[in-house]
Amino acid sequence: HDIWAIDDAAMDGHIARNLRIAMFAINSAQPYVMITGYPNIIAWDLNANTFMRRTLSKVDWFVSGALSIYRYELLFALRANEDWNAWKQLPSKEANSGGEWRKNLDLKLSTSKERSAFKFTIDMETSVTVAMMQTMVNECLAADDREELL
Repeated sequence: HDIWAIDDAAMDGHIARNLRIAMFAINSAQPYVMITGYPNIIAWDLNANTFMRRTLSKVDWFVSGALSIYRYELLFALRANEDWNAWKQLPSKEANSGGEWRKNLDLKLSTSKERSAFKFTIDMETSVTVAMMQTMVNECLAADDREELL
């Protein structure tokens, strides 16, 4: 039996419930983010300032150790070993919603079989937008002008 199962008569006793509460408290000590999927290549037309293919580019990620997400920021760096202070923020509607956006933990949706090691997760999917690509392209072009990418 799975102690994480909810509404399972065999696992709804005091001990199983208390174990779930204790494990949730331990998990909530420090929230974390895990990226589970991202596009390997995004085809972008510099002249037309748009995507070259009609494929939807997205980043799949989840947060664990939290009850709600009120705000998040998407960051990128020009180099893999970039100091975190040099990372740039990408525009997103959630980051600019003025606190109106929120996603809550849903225990019934966070029991993914393929990620059984991670419990209490808030699954997220963020589409790569034209505004995000324009920001990344402009930063790359500016860095290239400064010859920082060498």
